[in-house]
Amino acid sequence: MRGSLFLILGISTSIPILHLAFFGKYVNGFEAKPYLIFWYIGGIVYVLGGLFFVTRIPEKYIPNKFDYCFYSHNNLHICVLIAFISHFIGALDSFYYRQNNKCPIIY
Repeated sequence: MRGSLFLILGISTSIPILHLAFFGKYVNGFEAKPYLIFWYIGGIVYVLGGLFFVTRIPEKYIPNKFDYCFYSHNNLHICVLIAFISHFIGALDSFYYRQNNKCPIIY
């Protein structure tokens, strides 16, 4: 139950990608935008962090070795930070892309 939030966050990154795929038909079909890679990376890292947290890797396999550093909760926070940075870069790139290109639905 605790890790399900992070798994949902990781899976929810597919929403903007699906939106782009649905409305992409208005602009010469579905175009691969360079900023989408950041959304993919963020989603994968969120899910990876959630899986670390839920499965309690690595302290599950090596007890008392990872009590203060690199235990599953720490790994979760590191993954969330990396995913946040990736999503932030993707959102900025998306913003700049939209500033330089017309909205396909309005025009």
